Amino acid sequence: MDKHHCEHVAAFIAEVFGAATDYTSAGGSHAGMIRKLMGHHLTHKQRKRWIALFVKTVDEAGSPDDPEFRAALVG
Repeated sequence: MDKHHCEHVAAFIAEVFGAATDYTSAGGSHAGMIRKLMGHHLTHKQRKRWIALFVKTVDEAGSPDDPEFRAALVG
């Protein structure tokens, strides 16, 4: 995995949440991210695990305990 992978993922997620546009400014796009992920052939179990860890991280960061927010986050 690229040594800058964590930085790219963090920039993407931050931008989705309304932070700076570092991800798209560096040439990234949602479609491009999906294309890269499709090439990894992740299993359903792996995707579910990633989402579970992502939600846990967001919870630990103090995200709102709001049903609409959670639905949008997981969606």
